[in-house]
Amino acid sequence: GIHKLKKDPNSAGSTLETACKNGDARACSIAAQQLFPGRGGKADEQKALRLYTLGCNGGNQHACTNLGLMYSGAAKSIPIDDKKALSLSLRACHGGVCTACGNAGLRYEMGMDLPKDEKLAARLFERACRFDSGDCFRLAILHEHGGGVSKDDSRAKDLFSKTCSAHS
Repeated sequence: GIHKLKKDPNSAGSTLETACKNGDARACSIAAQQLFPGRGGKADEQKALRLYTLGCNGGNQHACTNLGLMYSGAAKSIPIDDKKALSLSLRACHGGVCTACGNAGLRYEMGMDLPKDEKLAARLFERACRFDSGDCFRLAILHEHGGGVSKDDSRAKDLFSKTCSAHS
């Protein structure tokens, strides 16, 4: 049972992979996370890529977020593909993952392999902030310097406070 899984991470990984192959998109995402360096198991970025792809295609938006990060350069053995990374981040953002909204917004804010668009970045950061007040800092930074939104120190301060309160 469950006690065996806690004692044997390889067994847990195998169980998750079986659940993934049987259509459990969340299991695909969790199994993929275990394959990154430092997670306790044997690192295998190619296998993680396949599992995240299965999870994302199965509707797990966190798998899409992490797959986007892999294509952004987080995985050393996966060639960077900025278009895929952005597409996956936007997909997960619209699926409700605040981190993905921030990742996509950052690409627009900085003009990372696409035209810089701080107004679109601000909309994505606003969405992230609505999902999780801990992600309001990105919008606060834009208000601080007037990028894509009006320069508004009071609003920036409120958003920074909202972020800090979420993490305490």
